Amino acid sequence: DTIKYLGDSCFSGTAITKAVIPENVETGIEGGAFWNCSKLEKIVFENTSDEKEDYVTLDCYDDFGRCNNVKAVYIKTIPTKTISFNIKTSDDMPLLKDIYFADSEEKWNGLTHETDRDTLEARGVKIHFLYRHNHNYTLTVKEATCSEIGKEIYSCECGKTKTYTYSKDA
Repeated sequence: DTIKYLGDSCFSGTAITKAVIPENVETGIEGGAFWNCSKLEKIVFENTSDEKEDYVTLDCYDDFGRCNNVKAVYIKTIPTKTISFNIKTSDDMPLLKDIYFADSEEKWNGLTHETDRDTLEARGVKIHFLYRHNHNYTLTVKEATCSEIGKEIYSCECGKTKTYTYSKDA
């Protein structure tokens, strides 16, 4: 949470599978920061609920170049100016299929460039709007038995679950 800057090639060639860009990154991502992270599957631009960021840039050619395993991008940051993608070739993130955006389609259209939207659409990338929700948990109680500890399991329709034990011993 204290990172303010991601310098040249800082994660280049590493085996990371998820990149979370914290809201504190104020000066941006420098060239090749995630270059050739072949195992990278998910990129998350973290939440900035006060809209302090001017822009979100996903540079598929430079900063995230040769990250050919990226399947999803989560944009929790709602910028005030633009969201831009630098997709130059069909080799730039060829497996990218889903972008999750934490606001409306109207907001998305106001922040993205028409050419970016056309490029994403042509590649079959699906944009999911307002993907955040309040979890509506359903409670399932599993009583303690001779061999198992008692549990309360809270499940949401989105797949998230929380499990609490309520007896010390089986």
